Amino acid sequence: MKLPTDRFERCVLVNDHFDFIAQLLGEVLPQNDSAFRIGHALHASVDEEGELARQYADKLYDQFMMSKTLGDSKLIKRVLKEREESLDEEVRAIMRLWQKRPAFYLWFSLIEEVDRNMFLIKDLLTGEEHVLYSPGLRSMQNKAESRNAHYLTLMVDNDLCLQTAGMIHHNTLKISDMQYMAHAFDRQLFERDGLDAVIKRHPSLLRHYDRFSMFSSVRFGDESMLLLIGFVQGPLILPLPTWKREKRKHITQYRIGQSTEQMLNSWSTEARYERPEDAGIRIYQSGEKYTLLAYSQDDFNWLKTLIGHPNLEAQYQVSLPVALMLDHEGVTLGWAPFSFAEEDPDQIIEEDPQVSAFNEFAKGFYTAHNEGQPFDLNQWAKKTGLSLEQAQEIVETLEQQLKKYDYTPAEVERQYEIGDWPVPPPSRRRFFGDSLVSSKVFFIEDSLEHDDLFNAHTQGVHQEAVQEEGAMQFVEKVFVEHFDWNEQGYYILNTVLWMLFHHPSPVLVRSLALETVKLFPLLVETWEYETFVRIFSEAIIGAFVANGLCSVTARPRGENRRKGLYTIQSTTVLQTLVEVVPYSV
Repeated sequence: MKLPTDRFERCVLVNDHFDFIAQLLGEVLPQNDSAFRIGHALHASVDEEGELARQYADKLYDQFMMSKTLGDSKLIKRVLKEREESLDEEVRAIMRLWQKRPAFYLWFSLIEEVDRNMFLIKDLLTGEEHVLYSPGLRSMQNKAESRNAHYLTLMVDNDLCLQTAGMIHHNTLKISDMQYMAHAFDRQLFERDGLDAVIKRHPSLLRHYDRFSMFSSVRFGDESMLLLIGFVQGPLILPLPTWKREKRKHITQYRIGQSTEQMLNSWSTEARYERPEDAGIRIYQSGEKYTLLAYSQDDFNWLKTLIGHPNLEAQYQVSLPVALMLDHEGVTLGWAPFSFAEEDPDQIIEEDPQVSAFNEFAKGFYTAHNEGQPFDLNQWAKKTGLSLEQAQEIVETLEQQLKKYDYTPAEVERQYEIGDWPVPPPSRRRFFGDSLVSSKVFFIEDSLEHDDLFNAHTQGVHQEAVQEEGAMQFVEKVFVEHFDWNEQGYYILNTVLWMLFHHPSPVLVRSLALETVKLFPLLVETWEYETFVRIFSEAIIGAFVANGLCSVTARPRGENRRKGLYTIQSTTVLQTLVEVVPYSV
């Protein structure tokens, strides 16, 4: 039987039969197959409590088992032979495709959405491009945390495009991080057969990958903190007491034990000479192979010069959170049972009680700030044992630190500030990057009745788009498109809606633009301020005014339009389509 030649039709057909085929192959997998033991261990590794954790563990297990069945060409061939007469023609045709190209894991990024639920994607490790059909991936673009990320999932090939099988894992790991992780799990297998083979043999890699979705890079000043790793064939001369030596099993660890005059002359900063442990320098010896570690390029350069290998290049530059988490789990490039994050017992200093009190006080201050709650200085001073004078000084210092990140308007712009609107706290603001369809800030009415209301108000000009997407999803698309689909367009839209609903009287568009920049100062790193105001004004007109969601006293033209010098006010249509989710600010 020939499968449909239309890509969408074939994708729908595969989806219709997918669960049946997956279940069929799972049932014929021998019960003594090692996949069951590995799968159960993977499930048990999710040791968090609660329903969400249980569901996550189930999904991990199911996807791994599918990788062992849908990814087994011989198993598919055997089932086709044994069940040929009882299987539907369409099922047989799909299984023959998967016999030729079994399911595989792919790590990829999005290039563009070429059609509804259809994407052009790029394999991040090989650079190969594929067409992918995935409604699940489409819905992930509605959340800031999963939009335009790096994705890892099991794929099946329907011979016209790829389709996802099971959960789609996401984070923003760099290519060097993924290569390091794959090498740490099984270097030979990765170099021979690629990432797919490593995950199928070591599915706990997926568990680590998902953990990294919660981490961002660690920075020191303007630089990302990395773990640089290089390898040298010995022998090396590492004299004591400059180097402290410790042996565990077959691995010997060296770390800086005592700074010398030679170090002071060759190191880039005196601070490193005084506290060399901050450089994270380690050398691990196994036979005549030496592994060198350092936390920055400068420190790695210093180390390789010190040991007489000035031309050595770091083979890995790994984001510090990735390296630390894998190291904690014992997933290393050969230095276990050591951990590079272990503190030197000779360097451990008990924290001063005064420092502990300061840290606890600062934590309370930042928690109140993030939640938009008043901070009770007297109560926290009493709780931490600080004097009122000390507490006041700390608050002033912390407030000054926060102000460093504020946007300070030019004096001429001060006249456009809005002083009577509830500024959403950081804990609320983090949801402003989500699409309205997945919003935790606004409730969107998306019934046919509300779509009809919008169409009636716009004379049905956008009826086809509204029917496909929904009224406010259409408005969102128009608005964000003005910002070239920049991620920040979602933050801007949510801010506009927040201000319109919390400032119901007529408001100047330039004022809305100014308050948006004050809320998200990074906007002026993307657009020059006047350019931002111009784009902002066009987005307001195109998405809100043109669709009757905001009223204007007169049609804005010329300079007034470019500079946002006209007022708008939300209409009853907007107030009917959107509601603010109750929240106490």
